[in-house]
Amino acid sequence: TSNIDGYLSGNFHIGGNPDALDLNGIAAVTDGLLHVDVTGVTYYFSDSLSISNDTLTLNNFSIHDGEGNTARVNGHLIYSDNDLLLDLNLAAPRIQVLDSRSGETFYGRLLASAEGTLTGSIAHPAIHVRASTLEGSELHVPVDNKLQVSEGDYIHFVSYGPRPLRQSSNK
Repeated sequence: TSNIDGYLSGNFHIGGNPDALDLNGIAAVTDGLLHVDVTGVTYYFSDSLSISNDTLTLNNFSIHDGEGNTARVNGHLIYSDNDLLLDLNLAAPRIQVLDSRSGETFYGRLLASAEGTLTGSIAHPAIHVRASTLEGSELHVPVDNKLQVSEGDYIHFVSYGPRPLRQSSNK
């Protein structure tokens, strides 16, 4: 991400002793935005979340793309041992996931319906998404004579639903 912005305000209760403070409250995020460099998409948000000590809880937290499509996020962000742990669920009937006008490997505009989870830590996230592209999507993959093939173990494609029937080799 290259840009995270917004305002946070709220009512908080701070108590306990100085070595172990308790922080609880409701925070309102206004004019929030998050730009994802690799996809070119900026997401906007103005919603509330609850804070309980080291945990931020999102309950139907709304995120919008530039076209007004909405995704809902539920779950927790937990600060632990100088790391941010993720336990988030996302549901979007329609959301922009790519808005790139040029690129060496791919570019285009993709709209998708998606459900997914984001777990793990910021340093080592685990992202699991079930998505379908929607009408109005375009993906361009430039191919030139300098084609290089490599294998990556970080993306796994999984097909859900019935398997195709095998044709018999008997003649």
